[in-house]
Amino acid sequence: MGESSNFVLKRIGTYDLTGSKLGKGNFAYVELATNRITKSKVAMKVIDTRKIKDEYVKKNILREALLLKKVNHPNIVRLYETLKQNSIYCIVTEYVPGGELLSYLRSQNDCKLSESQARPFMRQLISALYHMHEQGIVHR
Repeated sequence: MGESSNFVLKRIGTYDLTGSKLGKGNFAYVELATNRITKSKVAMKVIDTRKIKDEYVKKNILREALLLKKVNHPNIVRLYETLKQNSIYCIVTEYVPGGELLSYLRSQNDCKLSESQARPFMRQLISALYHMHEQGIVHR
């Protein structure tokens, strides 16, 4: 993997990364990956811990996986496993095709949904938040 900050991760554990980015943040990105054994698609959040400057973030890097482990709900992605190799920490979750809700919203006329279009999304969001609150988790 080397010490270059611009490395390309192609394989970790039993997963092959496809090169198809699903999202990106300051020190992490989410990429579509395939399990070499089951051939199932997963979403893999790849975190380069060397890029994290904030001590609070460093201290709480495991929090996301620990919280996902506590929840089991049809509207919250499932955590499959976590992997660590050198400074790379990966969170492997269920892959949900279709893209992000925000992208969908932006693709609509005037970036708006009618009440009948919004209702199913709101029911799913409220159901997921309620489940999280029942588990003692408050989403920021």
